[in-house]
Amino acid sequence: MTKTNIYIVAGVAVVAVLVVMLTVPQLRQFLSTQVAKDINLQKKVKITVPENAPPGEHTFLINVQDENGELLTESELITIVVEDISEGGDDPGGGGGGGGGGGEGDGHKPSVPARTFAFAPERKHDVAGNSASIISDLGRVVVRLRSNSDSLSKSLKVPVDNYWLYIDAKHGVPKPIKVAIYVNNKAWKVVTLDKGDNRYRVHRAGLLRVFKGSKVHFRLVNDQKGVNDRDFLIDAWALSTDPNLKRIESPASKGLIKGTRNRGVHFLPSLNQIIREELGKQFVVWDIWSYYAPRLVAQPDRREAIGTKDRLREVMRFWKLVSPHNPRGE
Repeated sequence: MTKTNIYIVAGVAVVAVLVVMLTVPQLRQFLSTQVAKDINLQKKVKITVPENAPPGEHTFLINVQDENGELLTESELITIVVEDISEGGDDPGGGGGGGGGGGEGDGHKPSVPARTFAFAPERKHDVAGNSASIISDLGRVVVRLRSNSDSLSKSLKVPVDNYWLYIDAKHGVPKPIKVAIYVNNKAWKVVTLDKGDNRYRVHRAGLLRVFKGSKVHFRLVNDQKGVNDRDFLIDAWALSTDPNLKRIESPASKGLIKGTRNRGVHFLPSLNQIIREELGKQFVVWDIWSYYAPRLVAQPDRREAIGTKDRLREVMRFWKLVSPHNPRGE
């Protein structure tokens, strides 16, 4: 196991430091008893992880208070990674049976094929927020979160295992774009998209140990109005036992690669205008959008797919006649 040192510089004099949001009790006890009493924020602060700290990623914040308990400043999320040298490797004792030279596989655990569960955010996800939407971008169907109040979430179950969580997202401008990932409604990771070149890249966010399912949701956390207005565009995300996943092929992206994308995807940018014209401006709301948009991006062979603008208007007129107070299906 290796030691990990983290240096934090702060420019104010204080008398109290609180370490919060530790995910492991041993680290919480170590930092609260050994760091807080020695800290001097007029200098560099050195946090050393003890040798017996459990392996994994441990995330926390440092809050700085004055003598009256008033919050002066708060650090960004700090992550300490403690490596487990025995994970997936040989017995540290170097044994393996002493078979006289040994072949290539001697002493190793049998390899297990990696498994990956990929998800298309525009399908079977909850997209919340007045400015969140499903759009077409650079030949992809993506979910766009435009403000800090927008979120994308999904509740899921998978076979219990250790999974890396990956996202395929756009490095938009202005940079950086920061996205918080929550697991079971608890803050877990912050992913920073900092290239600013309007390209999509796959990012490994972190490892979920002994994970069997929960609610996972994503939220843009550093949107600002004006020149610093930022959008978070996500094309796909995945859970995988592969620590080096390079590409996410979700059920939706496979269809796009094969050229079987529904033509209705091209009407997504004008969907609100069509809703306004056919149903009325009072129905330009997420509840109505979330009914029609997935049908525009559905694969053509699906019964609910809407592939032409005339068909879209026809469906809207039907539901307006059948259910004028909520012109959409169930």
